Amino acid sequence: MTFFKTSTRKVAFTFVAICVIYTIFSLVESGFYLSSAEITIVNSEIKEDRKVSTKFVPSQQLLLPKDPHFTLLLQTYRRNDLLEMVLYQWTEMKSIKRIVLVWNNIGQPVPSFVYGIVQRTNTTLYVITPAVNKPCNRLNVSADLMTDAIIVSDDDIVISEEALIEGYHWWRKFGADKLLGYDCRGYVTSSNGSYVYPKIKIKNLGNSIVLPAPYMIHKNNYKRLKDMPTKAWQMMESLGRCDDITVNFYIAYLLKDKDHMFCMHTPSLRKIDKLATDFRGQRFTGQHINTRTYCLNKLVEIYGYMPLKTINVLLKITV
Repeated sequence: MTFFKTSTRKVAFTFVAICVIYTIFSLVESGFYLSSAEITIVNSEIKEDRKVSTKFVPSQQLLLPKDPHFTLLLQTYRRNDLLEMVLYQWTEMKSIKRIVLVWNNIGQPVPSFVYGIVQRTNTTLYVITPAVNKPCNRLNVSADLMTDAIIVSDDDIVISEEALIEGYHWWRKFGADKLLGYDCRGYVTSSNGSYVYPKIKIKNLGNSIVLPAPYMIHKNNYKRLKDMPTKAWQMMESLGRCDDITVNFYIAYLLKDKDHMFCMHTPSLRKIDKLATDFRGQRFTGQHINTRTYCLNKLVEIYGYMPLKTINVLLKITV
């Protein structure tokens, strides 16, 4: 009898050990690695051909808690000087509960100041290190790391917490299925029916696109981005300049006749890209505007129509 009990325990222990080992190998093979200080996700290629569905799938009513609990989705590339500046700003905000840093400096270690700045606070930090530098990497992060309210921002943006909280309350009122932006753009329709992304803001043009400077998106809508058409993903990956435009298109497509975004103006918003000592940003490169114009027209081709609506309401706040 004693031998039987001992053998049973050994068999059970062996079975549990095999399950644990199998789980670890499965995670490694899928490109997902965990450690106490870092979460690494290696983006895999999208193989299935996802096309635009002709069947309308209504967006569900998305809810947000009364008090904001933000996740900051911050992507950086060759601008450690700016990253350090903005990290000090973001970590001072009590409403920022988590920071997901997409580290696009492939092959370079994350500098120690990133961990040092965050450790001063109660903010949880996740570092994502993709295999390839792509601006659309920030759309390919596990939503399980996020709170319901996600702030998507470039690494050259300074804004006040008061402006974010004020915007959050308006977002809850207008509907969290929309995008909320603080820097927005419209588009121009040319005489031949094509669409043009303007080089500068045009007065009275209205807004159709929220920029990552920053914008807010609900976690549930962020999850749905993986279902964007394959051709849209391929366009983003090949051109590297259109992930924000592509998100606006998809949310507008999901919401159909409803407004897909609204914009707020705050005097606290500043773009500090000119302070960078290395890479100042894509907008300083020669083909930036032409490429974004191409993206507009390519996405119209993919979806079969122009889903972006022109929103003429701009909420102005004083903080």
